[in-house]
This record gives sequence, structure tokens and C-alpha cells, in this order.
Amino acid sequence: MKWRLGLERSDAIFGFYIQCDPIALTDKWLIETEIQFKMVGKNKNSYIKNWKENFKNKKGRRMLLLKRKEDEKVYVIDGNLSVEVTVCIIKTNKFGVEPNRLFDESQKDLSDVVLVVGDVKFFVLRKFLAGQSPVFKALLLGKFSESEMSEIPLAGIDPHDFQYYLEVLHGESAIDDSTVEGILHVADMYETSSVTRKCEEFLLEKSKKSSEDMRELAAQYNLMTLKEKVHE
Repeated sequence: MKWRLGLERSDAIFGFYIQCDPIALTDKWLIETEIQFKMVGKNKNSYIKNWKENFKNKKGRRMLLLKRKEDEKVYVIDGNLSVEVTVCIIKTNKFGVEPNRLFDESQKDLSDVVLVVGDVKFFVLRKFLAGQSPVFKALLLGKFSESEMSEIPLAGIDPHDFQYYLEVLHGESAIDDSTVEGILHVADMYETSSVTRKCEEFLLEKSKKSSEDMRELAAQYNLMTLKEKVHE
């Protein structure tokens, strides 16, 4: 996504706006944020405002501040206006990108268990996951109480990452520079070596990530071949 900060002025008022433009434009997208706006005036007199803001759909532009023109004199120092805006992204909906494969309620008749990640339900097959992951084998077919449950909550992972992880497990091409780290996180938690291997192959052959990012991922997820490459 691209962020822009701008200033608008008229005879009576001046104000700042922030613009969010997803890289892949779609009709439906949502970004939930927390924003802090800070403007430093004379004698270190500052104006600070904190609030929550949602950027969504076709227009991702929001006004941050409107002030009377005469107030401008308080904040302009030697012809310069100092502004600092901090945007903390709380949640995104991945900009409406359609999944490669569905695991929603449309797959109910083809599944025998529901995995709940956050507020998202994934309809899947126990034996398929058990065959890919020893952790899922123990959880879904072992002596844990979850093996008898029809809905099982999974903690510590993001639903988007889990969606991409499932897509890779089912043979879809879901790995790119924006998804690989999240997929690796899920694969590591559930000891899914086939997915980890595919992520490492992507990083070795196709990724545009920096050498520093590669080293961090190699160390964090013990990717031995990648370690050797980045230390050459």
C-alpha cells in the first residue's frame, strides 16, 4: 500500500489529509488504523490528536485536521511547518483479493472439522491435515479433547496466513514476498515440512527480499540451504 500526506489551504482554513492507496485496486477493501497527529508550534507548543480511523473502498482519503487560517501563524516557524503523523495498522482485509481456494462454509459437505482462527472458520478434512502435520495428527486424531470437537480454535496465528498455508498444502501457488513469512510462521507452528520447503525454494529462486531479511528468515525458521546462500 502507498501512503501520502498532503496539505490543503484556502482563504479561511488550512488542513492536512492522509491518502491510502492499495497497490492492487479493488472495489472492496478495509484498513483499520490508530492515528496520532502531531504539529509542533512556537516555543515547543504542540498540538496532538489521537483517534481511530477506517480507510475503505474506492477512496482511502481522510482529513486529519482543519484549522482557521489565523492559527497557522502559531505553528509556522521561519516559514516551515513541522508535522508528524503516526499510523498504526490494526487490521486489513487483504484488499479484497480473491482466494485461490475456498475453505469457507461452501466446503461444509466436503469437510469433517472446522478450524477457527480469529473470527474466521475453515472447513477442512482431519485426515488430510493429519497426513501433512504431526501436530495436526495429534490434535485431530490423537487423545486430546479436540479430537472429539466439531469446531477447534487455533491460537497464535493470523487467519490470512492460515488461508495461504492451506492453499499451499492443497497445491495452490500462494507464496510471494508478501505472504511467505506468515506461511512460514504457520508451517513452523504445525511442523509442516512440505510447506516450509516450498517457502524456502521460493526464497532461494524467486524472492526479491533483501539479504538482511533473508538472513533473519533463515535463522528464525532454520532454513539451512538459505542460510548457506546468504552467508556466501
